[in-house]
Amino acid sequence: MVTWSQLTFSDMNSPIM
Repeated sequence: MVTWSQLTFSDMNSPIM
C-alpha cells in the first residue's frame, strides 16, 4: 500500500501515469 505522501512524492519525482 502506498501513502498519500508517497504518491505525491513519486508523482513529483517521476509521474507514472
